[in-house]
Amino acid sequence: MSYGLPRKLRIVFIVQVALVTLAIVAGGWLVGVLAKHGLFRELLREDAAYYWQRYRENPATPPPDTRRIRGLRVAAERIGQAGSTGLLPLNGLAPGFHDLERDGWLVWVDDGPGGRLYLLYNRQHAQQLIWWVASVPLLLTLLAIYLASWYAYRASRDLIIPINELARRVANWDPRLTSADDLDPADLGPRFKGETRQLAQVLHEMARRMRAHIQREHEFTRDASHELRTPLTVIRVATDVALGDPDISPRQQRSLQRIARAGADMEEVIESQLLLARESEIGVPLQQVDVAQLVADEVAKAEEKLQQRPIRLHLEVQQVPRLETSAGALRVVVRHLLENACKYTDQGDIFLRLENNRLVVTDTGIGMNSDDLRLAFEPFYRVNHAMATGAGLGLSIVRRLCDRFGWSIRLESQPGQGTCATLSFAAEPQPVAVT
Repeated sequence: MSYGLPRKLRIVFIVQVALVTLAIVAGGWLVGVLAKHGLFRELLREDAAYYWQRYRENPATPPPDTRRIRGLRVAAERIGQAGSTGLLPLNGLAPGFHDLERDGWLVWVDDGPGGRLYLLYNRQHAQQLIWWVASVPLLLTLLAIYLASWYAYRASRDLIIPINELARRVANWDPRLTSADDLDPADLGPRFKGETRQLAQVLHEMARRMRAHIQREHEFTRDASHELRTPLTVIRVATDVALGDPDISPRQQRSLQRIARAGADMEEVIESQLLLARESEIGVPLQQVDVAQLVADEVAKAEEKLQQRPIRLHLEVQQVPRLETSAGALRVVVRHLLENACKYTDQGDIFLRLENNRLVVTDTGIGMNSDDLRLAFEPFYRVNHAMATGAGLGLSIVRRLCDRFGWSIRLESQPGQGTCATLSFAAEPQPVAVT
């Protein structure tokens, strides 16, 4: 898993600085345009007003003529005549401000008591002046932004790098193999301080509790496996010995056979429950399983339990799949599906169809509505409390075992018409085999 927070942070700051730079440069350009058409408009207008003021005092006052400003006054009777403005293309200009970009002049045209006054300002000099006036604040602003962004980047990086390192350590930490000391803040170095060290302390405490929890789980599954298997082994051995006695009656023999089958079923249930209690990463012993024979065995056991109930079981084997999986877990799943079908069917037929990669169990029982289907896999949920005899854990166990082995279970039902359960299993098992 890659943790590229420092790189992403660097990219974010670069993009941010680039966007701010573009915005400031565009703003500076806009200010320059406005200054050229606003500042110099006002400057030339004031110069024209000042000239007309002097002209009223002394009509012989010549128009301004400096290095950057040229003035030209045309008598009222000559306005618009050819040659009145010399070689300058000013005749067609109305009073006001004009930007003669082609000729290199900013022009202010103003009518006064002595005719029409043309004030021309050197356009190139105006642009240079605007550049110097705008560029210095612009450069200072950019420099301030760059320094502030660099400082913010360094501060953010100093905060992100420890978090990045902590995330890497947490991702690489295996609570089954390593102790919580790998996340001890005392071993993280001086970069971890403040809120980062506080976060590391919380993660270290959580890792310590998780490690203790996993240790308790391992101890429980180990002890439970031993303590539960021992009496079942005693029951199985005693039953086998009793069945070997030629003097027992047929009735006793049937009872002992039921005890032997119940003991074998209990061993498989215990094994599946212990399997679910362990972590999913722990390997599961796998074996080649003849699914058709396994389903047929469960059908035979179900028929024996039905006794005199008016229910008929039908098994159709279209394909004979063989899976490398846990036989006990698959047997528990098939048994729960079959028991559920028998439990909620008063009378009628139950069909089991075995295909290449799935088992379909269809009954003609009471069925389920949409709410029942949504809650069917929840622990302790029972569709009909009057008919249900168990604790409502069967389908919950089925779902958990299917999740563990990469199978899928789907229910389809209509109230009063029955239920169809489809168990699909992959051609290759999902769990990790023990090596």
